[in-house]
Amino acid sequence: MTNSETQNQNGCVITLHCSLGSGRQWAKLTTDLGPACRIIAPDISGSGSAPGPAFLPMTLTEELDYLGTTIEGAEGPLHLVGHSYGGTIAFKIARSPRFADRVRSLTLIEPVLPTLLKESPADRRLHDLLLSFLSLHARNLEQLQHVESAGVQKEGMRPNISQNCATAG
Repeated sequence: MTNSETQNQNGCVITLHCSLGSGRQWAKLTTDLGPACRIIAPDISGSGSAPGPAFLPMTLTEELDYLGTTIEGAEGPLHLVGHSYGGTIAFKIARSPRFADRVRSLTLIEPVLPTLLKESPADRRLHDLLLSFLSLHARNLEQLQHVESAGVQKEGMRPNISQNCATAG
């Protein structure tokens, strides 16, 4: 199997940075995952080399439209990784009918408070979904905190993106 065939089978990792960052934030992850995974680290609107809209702020729906062509160009299943505001965008992508059937994993790192979603009528449904998701997984967080307080390293409990990439299908 060629490297290109492996990448298509494994899918693509889409990494979305925080509002003050750029796609370069993910350079080490790209290096660590190596050639078995295709990584796309776009600049969100107005960050890095990406042009911003004439009037900020954009809504999450507008961010999704802005990134849509890039995401559509990714072959195979999608693994979304988002940090801060990028986590909120990743959640929006995962819930979008346009991409939901392709998403195989969603990793959110310090996502923006869901109250920001509540401010926009277009995103209020996402706010409610995120709160439901978080409340369902609160028990797992409590268990993780208990394990940490017992002095057990949590490293083995973190999602393994490279494993997701290697076993996606």
